[in-house]
Amino acid sequence: SFQTLVKADDIGDFEIEGMSIGDSLLDFISESEISSLSRYDKKNGSYKSNKFFDLRLKKNINKYSEVLVGVKFMDKSYKIFSLAGAKDYSNNVSDCYVEMTNIEKTFNELFKNAKVKKVNKAKHPSDKSGLSTISSVYFDFPNQDYASIQCFDWHKDMNFWDNLRIGLFSADYSKWLQYEAHK
Repeated sequence: SFQTLVKADDIGDFEIEGMSIGDSLLDFISESEISSLSRYDKKNGSYKSNKFFDLRLKKNINKYSEVLVGVKFMDKSYKIFSLAGAKDYSNNVSDCYVEMTNIEKTFNELFKNAKVKKVNKAKHPSDKSGLSTISSVYFDFPNQDYASIQCFDWHKDMNFWDNLRIGLFSADYSKWLQYEAHK
């Protein structure tokens, strides 16, 4: 179950697979393991800016199919600026929407001070055909951090798997994602 977060005062108090925003990825895996991870960045993804990149953790995780860890380019401390746990829903994306609704109820209780914004089936910016969608619920905090619950419904030509993502994003990463990453 995704409902394992505890009440906290800010996003840094929340964990995905034991990691929190502001932690060093080096506290969890070695630098050689980090360098062997798949990267999602300007070269290997749809990002247009190299300020941040995501690393894909697939080993030694329990609740998710993979965890995306956002770190700053050239930061040898590997400080974590974003975390997103992804659960595979390739065979039944409709179940993703049911799980999303259940998690939303829990987040509404946990994040009482956050502004909630919903976006239903928006076109994904990485799919130029416009056939892949993301449905999202955002929980925006006063300090510009945010948490999200999303269902990614990829068109079959994109070769990605449909998934549910629980995300935690620092204000720095959030601003980059909004104003630089896809521009």
